[in-house]
Amino acid sequence: MMYKGVIIPGEEIGTTEEYIAGNGTFEKDGKIVACVLGFLKIDENERRVEVVPINPPSTIKKNSTVYCVVEDLKQAMAIVEVISVDSKIREIAGTTQGAIHISKISQKYVENITSVLRIGDILRAGVLQSAPTIQLYINEPHLGVIKAYCIRCRRPLVRKPNLRENTLYCENCDRVETRKIADDYGNVVPDWKK
Repeated sequence: MMYKGVIIPGEEIGTTEEYIAGNGTFEKDGKIVACVLGFLKIDENERRVEVVPINPPSTIKKNSTVYCVVEDLKQAMAIVEVISVDSKIREIAGTTQGAIHISKISQKYVENITSVLRIGDILRAGVLQSAPTIQLYINEPHLGVIKAYCIRCRRPLVRKPNLRENTLYCENCDRVETRKIADDYGNVVPDWKK
């Protein structure tokens, strides 16, 4: 296997008589053409060419850590939109909508999902599976809500040391709300937010 220089989209790489078109390429009129910016990779044994992207989009994989926003709450699950994979500021390839089953929210029994999550909450979650659907979990101490908003005034909630575990306070409304919060709630600034 051999890598050659940088290839730009639209650049002709070879012909279909010489090689098989691989990832990052397409065939047009018997010619193999690059469709992404990257490095040319030639496999002489298989007679295959591909273009390896210089800065590929992020992909959601099992055991990745993702940041997501709660979009909807059902009786037994939260529907979330993944906005970052492993804190990288990159577009995400493929599906970005995932689900967190109520049994994967806390190590304690959760009777009502709205007692621990709300629409608009920003979460750090682990990936249980990425295909055919994205299944996430937050039932570990470092996972959970990293930023929450008051359900009345939509101002950010703060963590106060004198409140019970998983309880947050709205300084504007002078009220408390519960969430399944990450152990570093209030101290998280993901790379994509800087």
